[in-house]
Amino acid sequence: MRIVIQEPNTKNLELNLMTEAYEGDGIQVNSGEFNGLNNQQAKIEIVEWMEQKGIGKIQTHFRLRDWLISRQRYWGTPIPIVYCSCCGIVPVPYKDLPVELPHDAPFTGEGGSP
Repeated sequence: MRIVIQEPNTKNLELNLMTEAYEGDGIQVNSGEFNGLNNQQAKIEIVEWMEQKGIGKIQTHFRLRDWLISRQRYWGTPIPIVYCSCCGIVPVPYKDLPVELPHDAPFTGEGGSP
């Protein structure tokens, strides 16, 4: 193993004294032509270098939490709720699940669930 990010404003990190990798902002070391760069800037330059060499590219990965939030934009809270004038706010009874959403819901983009 080797240190590749040096903690700023401190003496050099020593591998044999470390119990975990330093993951914060710092300066690239032991990184060839990227030595001396801020690690955030180095990320960008490393991706550009990999793209020029044809060995890599930047890519965004979506996770389940992204899906959950996008579903909540339409549905509101993830629990089907009925707003009853007599009983107040109550969950949809289990026998009535799943609730089908309307096919003609107006998507205005003005905020709030349709």
